Amino acid sequence: FFSKFSSRSRGGKSSDISPPAHTIQSRGRCDLEVGPHIFPGTTFSEVLYLSSQPISGNTSSWTSYGNTYSTNAPQASPQVNESQSSAPLLSSLSSVTLITPALIHQVNSAASSNPTLANLLQLAAAGKASPDQLQTLGLLIQSLARSPAVMSQNAMPLPPSPPAPTKEFDLVFEFQETSSEQWILPRGPALCKRKIDSSVTDAAYDIIITTCLAPTSDSTVAATPIEDKAEVVTFRLIKAPLPVWDMVSCWVGGEEKMKESRVILDQLNRSPRSYLGLQLSPGSLLTQLQNANTSPYTMKLLKPGQSSGSHPRHKPTQRKPSTVPTPAPPKQPQVTTPRPIAQLPQIRCMSCGQTDVPLILCGRFCRPCVDGGKANLEIPSVRYLVQSRSYYPTAHYQQSIHPPQPFVPPSSSTYRASPLGTNHVVSPNTTITPVQHEPQESKN
Repeated sequence: FFSKFSSRSRGGKSSDISPPAHTIQSRGRCDLEVGPHIFPGTTFSEVLYLSSQPISGNTSSWTSYGNTYSTNAPQASPQVNESQSSAPLLSSLSSVTLITPALIHQVNSAASSNPTLANLLQLAAAGKASPDQLQTLGLLIQSLARSPAVMSQNAMPLPPSPPAPTKEFDLVFEFQETSSEQWILPRGPALCKRKIDSSVTDAAYDIIITTCLAPTSDSTVAATPIEDKAEVVTFRLIKAPLPVWDMVSCWVGGEEKMKESRVILDQLNRSPRSYLGLQLSPGSLLTQLQNANTSPYTMKLLKPGQSSGSHPRHKPTQRKPSTVPTPAPPKQPQVTTPRPIAQLPQIRCMSCGQTDVPLILCGRFCRPCVDGGKANLEIPSVRYLVQSRSYYPTAHYQQSIHPPQPFVPPSSSTYRASPLGTNHVVSPNTTITPVQHEPQESKN
């Protein structure tokens, strides 16, 4: 029913529709209702066709001085008698001089600097100029028309006027689902009216278009109807904006054209509508519907059953419920007990036990004990607990340390004669073998 106006190319393919030269203007968007179908967001546009032939420029007209000057002067133009206007100079001026905007600008510029020309213009505008003054004014204007500035501006071509439309505009609509295609609402007998929607608080108007459509042979702009029989179709534009209503009213043609269209639409034989009940009685209508519903060819199932397919159906895999792992409890910081520090022995004299006194002999005895002979030369050992290191298997071990022995002063029996004549002090723990002197035999 609709003719395609244009379509966009896709995938590198050129469009199959080439519309003529035109300009398109979007008028608005609303919902389109056609019978039980509603097309939301349909865009309506107005297409104006342009002429393909070049348009020539505007042609200039030759007019007399008095008529042209009256456009820029007061309405009271000078009244000249026929005898006066028949002067040879004025007649030649009215037939030769071309009054252009450039000449008018040149005359005004000269009048601002020439008091004589300004006075003649005022007298001619008031109708008080004599024939001699008009003749002088004509000579001045003719000399200004022949100036190089005016001649160069007259030689410039005038801008061409916009091309006139070749035919009436068309109403084009575009569906929201197919935004790449535009369709033309074909012209014909049509009626339009506005109906207010009382359910809406802002008093939105719905546009109802009644026209006749005929099936077309193809979807091109120059499509021709297949049959002369047309069908009456009603379109409803839901909540259409005001620019859409202005476009539709111009497209229909006004009140006079709608009166003629109403007569044509009333003469069309509208096909009666048939409403089916819950159950049809046996008859020709039931047989016709049953024959229309039977498929002329075998249809293949889009989703074959278990018996039709050769491949066994795989059982759907059941997804195991995802178990979210519970987060581990936060580790509590371990409180480490400080290790016991081994008590070091107090520094004191190992003989008398005094502290805070200077010690000698490797820091073991004080001076009075050494002078008194109480110093023991053997290295004494002290019994105390020694803490084990981290790499030993046992945490602690004890080392038996013997207490220092009391100092025993040396006796005469502990001295041995040295071959060097010196005596050495011997420890009491060492065993000293006494030297026995053999008795000397008497020589008796």
